Amino acid sequence: GKLSKLLEMPMEIFTEIACYVSPEDLLNLSRTSAGLLMSKSSERVWKAARKMQRTIPVRPSDLNEPQYAELLFGKGCSVSLLDTYLMLPNPGSQFCSESRTKKVYVTLRARVCNKCFDKQ
Repeated sequence: GKLSKLLEMPMEIFTEIACYVSPEDLLNLSRTSAGLLMSKSSERVWKAARKMQRTIPVRPSDLNEPQYAELLFGKGCSVSLLDTYLMLPNPGSQFCSESRTKKVYVTLRARVCNKCFDKQ
């Protein structure tokens, strides 16, 4: 398809263009091709995209740029991760199936839906 042409351009040109894309769009683009934008050399692209969107808080040092973008812009409730952090019984046994989230807790590294938010 049309995306294949994008992947055929020289990597230097692709990364320069990618620096002007939002972190959410980079995350979606990275999911289209295995390894695309996930190498250590792509860190500057993610950082530039994050800095262009001035409302994003500083990235925690224990997360790399793609992980931080996934936390902020990913889909779905990550309540089992929250259970693990809080050391609740049966941590990580299954993920909540809700695809919409109410709040992102950067400190807990979790996205939480309404149902799980109310339960916690």
